[in-house]
Amino acid sequence: MGLEIVIATDKWRGSFTSKQAGAAMAAGVLRAYPDAGVRVVPLADGGEGTLEVIHAALGGTLHAAQVSGAMGDPVTASWLELPDGRALLESALSLGLAQLPEERREPLCASSRGLGELLEAVLDAGMRDIIVTLGGTATMDGGAGMAAALGYRLQDGSGHELADGAGALTELARIDGSHRDPRLAQTAVEVWCDVASTLLGPRGAARVYAPQKGADPADVERLEQGLRNLARQVSRDLGREVADLPGAGAAGGLGAGAAAFLDGRLASGAGRVLDVVRLREALLGADLVITGEGHFDPDAMPGKLPDAVLARAAAAGVPAAVVCGEVAAEINAGDPVRVFSCHDLIDNRGWDLGSSEVEALAELAARTLLG
Repeated sequence: MGLEIVIATDKWRGSFTSKQAGAAMAAGVLRAYPDAGVRVVPLADGGEGTLEVIHAALGGTLHAAQVSGAMGDPVTASWLELPDGRALLESALSLGLAQLPEERREPLCASSRGLGELLEAVLDAGMRDIIVTLGGTATMDGGAGMAAALGYRLQDGSGHELADGAGALTELARIDGSHRDPRLAQTAVEVWCDVASTLLGPRGAARVYAPQKGADPADVERLEQGLRNLARQVSRDLGREVADLPGAGAAGGLGAGAAAFLDGRLASGAGRVLDVVRLREALLGADLVITGEGHFDPDAMPGKLPDAVLARAAAAGVPAAVVCGEVAAEINAGDPVRVFSCHDLIDNRGWDLGSSEVEALAELAARTLLG
């Protein structure tokens, strides 16, 4: 029997979708071993591309609604009605960072209101079992805009409605949930988070992810203070402790907001997606699994998709490799998982990633681990 190789990769942000990356990696593997059986399993972690991956795996019916984008512009966002009666909403389709050019990325002003509007559309369609996937948003408001769209009243010390955007969170003095959409009380919400980060602190939403969304150091401090105040008011007015929940920091604090305002149950997006695409079964009899992403950071692995893939490969006893454009930190020489970046290529083309580089990395990984 010939070699069996599984390609299980997420998107490479800014470069490839999961399908495109998987196809390039498969081409590289087949260049090394033309007779190998190669299975490509496109993945997602709750962020961009999650709805597409789940739709491909499970089928279902796509619907669309016009909602507010992160900066208030009208956008058309899809949601998926699954065959089992659940609805799946991907936050990045309404609030996506990738939808905004760099000059329009303003984390102090961006609002999650559009996700609340999309939830309203799903409730209007009669859905009462909802999956919300989090990741890849331009927002940092902890779900405050979403809450306002669902009927919550967020007020400052003078009783005025809070303006949209994370910049106003430091002024939040009261959360009134008495006008919340009553249908939420009969609705089950599961939240698939792309990271396991908590809301606050050095590994929280503001300090780690806000700079990626356009925040400067002063903005980061203001965002941290605003999210801290939001968590404090949620505790006082709604009786919920959300700051330390794993996943609370996902999508600019939307994990915390979903737990507070939707009674959402937070879960690992990577883990849920791997269950849906049946990665464990795909690994049976495999000789190698290759995963990857554009920017690989070993220090930020817990809760992320490559970590989940590597854990399942280890449990199945399958050798694993990571291919990536660049590595953020030095890899321990004793690490059982091999990491291949563009710096391993002979001509060292660096961060200018094209499909030929991804093919070359996958070929190198296959030859190194199987040769």
